[in-house]
Amino acid sequence: MMLRTLLALTLALFLVGCCCRTRCCPTVAAAPDAGAEAPASPTEPPADVEVWKPERKKAPSQAAREILARKRIKGLDWEEQNLDQVLGYLRTITGVNFYLAPEAREERFDEVLISAQLDDISVETLLSRVITDPYDLTWDVREGIVWILTREQTDHELRLRYYDVKDLVVPIRADGTEGDPRRDGVDAARLDDLQASIRKAVTPEQWTREDVTMEARHGILIVRAPRKLLQALDLYLARLRHFERR
Repeated sequence: MMLRTLLALTLALFLVGCCCRTRCCPTVAAAPDAGAEAPASPTEPPADVEVWKPERKKAPSQAAREILARKRIKGLDWEEQNLDQVLGYLRTITGVNFYLAPEAREERFDEVLISAQLDDISVETLLSRVITDPYDLTWDVREGIVWILTREQTDHELRLRYYDVKDLVVPIRADGTEGDPRRDGVDAARLDDLQASIRKAVTPEQWTREDVTMEARHGILIVRAPRKLLQALDLYLARLRHFERR
C-alpha cells in the first residue's frame, strides 16, 4: 500500500514538472533571460538598418546662389588668369557649374586677364567685384548654372514679373478710412499715379523702349523688362512700403 502511494505521488510530481516546462501550461510564463536583448518595437526598425527619409530639395538656382554666398576663398593669388582658368577654379571649389556665354567669350575673353591677391572673400563678391564688373560683364544663375554674360545681353533680355501693389493703392472712403481692396477694388487714380511715378523714378530711359511694358490688372502690375530694371523696381516698391508704414 505504501509503495503504491509513493509511486502515485512520484508520477504526479513528474507530470506537474513536465507541464510547467512546456507551452501546454497557460498559467505559467517563462521568466525572461536577464542577459537577452529586448525585442525591437514593431514601430522602430533595428539599429543596424538604414531608414530612407525623403528630403526636400531646394530649387537648383536657389541652392547655387546660397553656395556662392556661403563659400569663402582664402589665400587667393591669381596672376593674369583668363576666364576659362578662373571659372574652372570656381567650378572645382564650389561644385557649381559655370558657363561663359558665347557673346561674352567673343567680345571679352581676350581682354580679361585677372590678377588678384585676396583673402577670406565670398565667391559671390569675387564674381561681382573682381571677375565681371571691371570688364563690363555680369553674371546670373539660371537653372543652377552660373552664366557669365555681357551687359548688353542682360540689357536686351526681358523678363516677366508680377507685382501685387494693392496695398499701395487701397481706395480711401469718404470718411477718410482705407477700404479693403479685396472688397472695394483698387483706386484707379492712385494706380495710375503709381505707374507714373515708377516710370519717372525707376530708370526712366528704359521705359521708352517698345519692348519694355507695364500694365495693371486688378491691382497687379505686369512688367516685362530687363533684369536690372526689375531689380531697381523691387527696391523702389520696398521703399514706398517702408514710408507707407511710418
